[in-house]
Amino acid sequence: MGLAHSIIAPYGKVSCKDGDVVIVCQQHAEWERFATGVLQQPELLTDPRFITNSDRVANTPALNKIIAGFCKGITREGLIILLKANKLPWANVSTMPDLSNHPALNRIDIETPGGIAQVTKSPLRDHIKSGVVPDTGAQNEALRKEFGT
Repeated sequence: MGLAHSIIAPYGKVSCKDGDVVIVCQQHAEWERFATGVLQQPELLTDPRFITNSDRVANTPALNKIIAGFCKGITREGLIILLKANKLPWANVSTMPDLSNHPALNRIDIETPGGIAQVTKSPLRDHIKSGVVPDTGAQNEALRKEFGT
């Protein structure tokens, strides 16, 4: 199912002009706010294909087509603004560059035989500091002695 849900609709990844967002309508009230406040299509609330969650799940392809048509004309930020304004849950779908630039990702420099390299800093153990990465074979003798070979 990927980011979709097998028994809730709409629920899953939608593609905007500039990236993806996960939308979630787990309760009927959320579906009402989504149809009227986000999609601005209150007629969906009385469409027999979408009245209940079971109806929406049974007609997910048709519903997804409507949502996709709306989302392709809006940016992620625009959709998120609408979702927040209507008190709806959502999640950003991060790209690799997004993750690489995430504010929670901290890096440290380590010395290697080939020069300085950046690696991910432990998020849990701030006291761990980097040391010099040994050159290939630099610890062979110590390891052989430790393991008795």
